[in-house]
Amino acid sequence: MMLNNHTLIFSLMLVSALMFIGLIVVASRYEREGLRLWAVAMAMLSVGWICVDARGSIPDIVSITLANTLFSASISLELAAVHEYRGLSFPRWQCVIPVLMTMLFFSLLAPDDLRDHLLVSSLILGSQFLMLAIALYRENHSQSGHAWQLLFAATVIMLPMLALRGLAAHFGHFEFANVRSPHIPNPVQLATYVCVMATTTLGSLGFILMTKERADREIQHLALTDPLTRLLNRRAFFNLAAQELSFSLRNGVPLALIMLDVDHFKHINDHHGHLVGDDVLIELSRLLTTRLRTQDILARYGGEEFCILLPNTDDAGAHILAEALRAAVESTVFAPACGGISVTVSLGATAFDPSGTNSDANLTHLLECADAALYQAKREGRNRTSTSQLLLLPQGTAEEEPSAS
Repeated sequence: MMLNNHTLIFSLMLVSALMFIGLIVVASRYEREGLRLWAVAMAMLSVGWICVDARGSIPDIVSITLANTLFSASISLELAAVHEYRGLSFPRWQCVIPVLMTMLFFSLLAPDDLRDHLLVSSLILGSQFLMLAIALYRENHSQSGHAWQLLFAATVIMLPMLALRGLAAHFGHFEFANVRSPHIPNPVQLATYVCVMATTTLGSLGFILMTKERADREIQHLALTDPLTRLLNRRAFFNLAAQELSFSLRNGVPLALIMLDVDHFKHINDHHGHLVGDDVLIELSRLLTTRLRTQDILARYGGEEFCILLPNTDDAGAHILAEALRAAVESTVFAPACGGISVTVSLGATAFDPSGTNSDANLTHLLECADAALYQAKREGRNRTSTSQLLLLPQGTAEEEPSAS
């Protein structure tokens, strides 16, 4: 098959149409991710290439002005899709002005002035791809994913290509073939077609996969987060605690654990209702979070119980913090909208010292000791802190991880 403009344009039209179909199918699942806008952009791109390919058979205002306006509008919609993905408002002027400029300039230029057509389109489209690249660069949450890298690369590659195309057209170093020309495209034209096809294909796939990666991150977050308090759940806590314990063993630093339980929580639910009980847990979670260090790990262990893992903290430090948390809770009025509720907590603390006699301890043993200290605090009257020494494990005890269920 001869590699002429007609063949290349037909390929671009076909690729754009297929991307449109694929995006419409995917958009039925991810409705709020900007995929519908990107799909419409691909449809416009495909129609634009149809208009270009029909030049000579249809009026110039359709094959030139309308076609280039559709190309500009397609990039504007891609920019709008990225903004929708990021949860931003529609970038009205960034999208509208380039389209109006394209319509105006191509209405004024002579139909046969191919060099000026190429120069103007290179400048306008180049500025649009630059705005698209900037919008993608500002999407910090997705930059670590391969999909973002694919989309960003597919966008950025058009910038030097359009600059080269505009310079080649302006200085006249190459003879540019039009759609019906018997000549094959010059190297700059051929490279531009290849880049446009790569951007259309890889950019669309990158945007689809970027929405998929974010959906996967959200699912993973839900799987590891307590839905009420937004703290880590039991599963996530066990994963991080095992890592911290391994770090302590390797580096010879202490690790402390505090277990906290709300006193008489059933009484709160029975007398104020479960919704108020939920509010108490939420407010308590926020209070605890503000009193902890960045490296401390706070999780909802279950019901009204919470776990706090304290890296590089010994038993004395754990006891001091536990007492500070207990006093802070006791002095706080919870659920003020319901008239205010006084809440107290009991805490059990223990610590792992890799340089001491408990250097063989595992996570299960750590939890058991903190739990024993917690129930000791409850037996002693609640609203208090009890500390348990982490004793040496019996010889030959296998290290095991607690169940996350």
